[in-house]
Amino acid sequence: MKNLIAELLLKIAEKEAETEALQARVQALEIMLASLLKNTNAMVRHSVIDDIEHCHFSTTYSPDNTDGNREMLHIYLNKLLNQLQ
Repeated sequence: MKNLIAELLLKIAEKEAETEALQARVQALEIMLASLLKNTNAMVRHSVIDDIEHCHFSTTYSPDNTDGNREMLHIYLNKLLNQLQ
């Protein structure tokens, strides 16, 4: 029983480390994208933002998409894009 608990705790620790690494990657990408867009002229920036919104809408609301995180992704993406405008 102790071995089972120890294995479960180890797996939880591994998952937490993976989650932290993924969060760091996402934050780095957010910073890079924000920096790139802020350093472009307004016309290019709005064009890129429009393209992102179009891609997001077409993939998120596609009948093939059964992802349960659609709404959370939509809210978060809008929050990020609003910061760039």
